[in-house]
Amino acid sequence: FNCTNSISLTITKGSTFQQTITKDIQLYSTIRTMQTLKQANRDTMIMWVALTSAYEQKSNAFTIELQNIAHAFAEVETEKGQYLCKYGGVDMDNEALLDINVGGRIITTTRSILTQQKGSM
Repeated sequence: FNCTNSISLTITKGSTFQQTITKDIQLYSTIRTMQTLKQANRDTMIMWVALTSAYEQKSNAFTIELQNIAHAFAEVETEKGQYLCKYGGVDMDNEALLDINVGGRIITTTRSILTQQKGSM
């Protein structure tokens, strides 16, 4: 048994039916475009949240590291101040006399004599 149903429809150009079909096709296309844009917007928001979270984590890590560096710097400055009090500042007079114990023998000299050689302190 072979049954074939066929519908033949003739649409007149410019007819109301053709205009309706054309508008429906345009509407469907617009809806598909909007759905695609909506999904792209969702994907963008998900990515934005992930990037913001990663940024905040790195920012917090840098803030902690900066605090650690500031603390270490303060400790070095304190130690520097203690050494300056104990041994004198680096801006001391180069002609000031210094007493140096060399093998149990006290030798008197000036800072300029001791720092004549380039790179010496």
